[in-house]
Amino acid sequence: MACGRRGGVCRRLGLCRLLILMAAAWQLGLFLESLQSSRNLQPSAAAQQRQRGLNNVSAAVWPIVARLDAAGPGVSWTSSFPPPAPAVDWWRLLRTHVGPAFIYSAYYDPRGPGPPKVRIISALPSRYRLRPFYCDLKTDSGTKFRVAGKHRPIRENWGLPYTASFITCEMKRKHKEYPAYVSLGDPKRNITSRPLTVHYPPPRSNNSTIPFLTVCVKPLHFRYDRALWLIEFIEMYKLLGANHFVFYNKSIGDSVSRVLHHYADEKLVSLLPWNLPLRSQRHIRTEGLFAALNDCSYRSMHRFQYAALVDLDEFLIPRKHFNLTRLMAHIDPPPRTLPPRYRIKAEKKSSPAAAGAAASTTSKSPYGAFLFRNAFFYLYWENDTKVMKSVDDRPPPYLLTLSKTRRLVKIHKSGVRSKYIVRPQDVVELGNHVVWEFAPGRSAFTIPESLALSHHYRICEFGGFECTRQPSVKDRLAHKYAPALMHRVRKVCSSVFPELNGDCPPAPPLGSPW
Repeated sequence: MACGRRGGVCRRLGLCRLLILMAAAWQLGLFLESLQSSRNLQPSAAAQQRQRGLNNVSAAVWPIVARLDAAGPGVSWTSSFPPPAPAVDWWRLLRTHVGPAFIYSAYYDPRGPGPPKVRIISALPSRYRLRPFYCDLKTDSGTKFRVAGKHRPIRENWGLPYTASFITCEMKRKHKEYPAYVSLGDPKRNITSRPLTVHYPPPRSNNSTIPFLTVCVKPLHFRYDRALWLIEFIEMYKLLGANHFVFYNKSIGDSVSRVLHHYADEKLVSLLPWNLPLRSQRHIRTEGLFAALNDCSYRSMHRFQYAALVDLDEFLIPRKHFNLTRLMAHIDPPPRTLPPRYRIKAEKKSSPAAAGAAASTTSKSPYGAFLFRNAFFYLYWENDTKVMKSVDDRPPPYLLTLSKTRRLVKIHKSGVRSKYIVRPQDVVELGNHVVWEFAPGRSAFTIPESLALSHHYRICEFGGFECTRQPSVKDRLAHKYAPALMHRVRKVCSSVFPELNGDCPPAPPLGSPW
């Protein structure tokens, strides 16, 4: 009997275990079903959220995209100054699965690591994951081939909906011809952009010399019209050794248009259309300035020894040398031929457009960038009348570098408000105050303040007049250029504005615009 009772208990326990296992399996099934349902719903919710964000951004962009697509070479909608003809580069539309994107220029980049590539300056949506692009490359002979295009943002985008970006199209070793044009496309949409012309280094003989310095300036906007100070900027940098200037025209006034037309006729200025249809500081950082700075660096590569990247109110002033030519000769050794990984082998060249890359030069120096520490010369401080008193005839023009000689005692650290000169072939990615990426083996050199400073002439950074209460000192170093600078400025004003008897038009009040 005991055994029988024990057997009944065992049978009842086995049934309970079975029921418990069945209940657990049922609960597990419900859990997995709910999990699968939530997974199925997540893409839809994410898609809706992404679409809402795109609608907010695109509402201001799409209405003018049609104008961008219809605009021909060199069309700049808000400028009275016609760009050089034929203009090769202007903003073109690139349609993606997350909204409109924009591409500007393309450059052949043989530098390592990795195979040679075509590097494209672009403005891409920053808050959504973009699929890889494809690159359709076409040679002068008509040969076409397709490669994958990788994209990455240029830093300092402030988290805005759009960011300046690089798109790189890596060429395969089997490609024996060099591409002349490149178009981009989104694999999902299967729509390609208008083609970009691929820029190559200019052909150069072994005996030819490369000009010393080009000056790159961020896009001109808000109908910039300070003609006198623009002339001062150009003439001062000419005294400092500059050979050329690159400006990007989003919007300029009539007086500045005449000045730039004058310098363009003298082959001193390249004014490029900047028809980027994005709102500054709302869609993209400051008119897409990082696209412009990096474009200018690649545009200058192998065409100039150095490129200075500055704003119109910044002057790189040597303190022990008369000009930048002598300063750079002092801190940077003479050039030598590029190492093999930077060169295109002569036996593989199949296009005259690529010939200049083999003759490119770099420096024995490990430095690819030279940083100038920032010194503020606030415009609200009193004018220095020393130069005015030394002139016997009519008063000299009101020039920043001669009238504003009081600066902050504090010199900013390197990387804070600093500006720089680069050797274009030795840098990859540029920021506003620093270089973010160098070619292999290169780095930045901070110029001691005893040798040079960046003179920055501006109003207080945060408004008001509090900045003028900080400790300051008189610094008349720029006065060494006064005689030559005043003569040059008056000569240009007389040539550009003959109706004003040698003067330039008065500038708008400070802050309108600044």
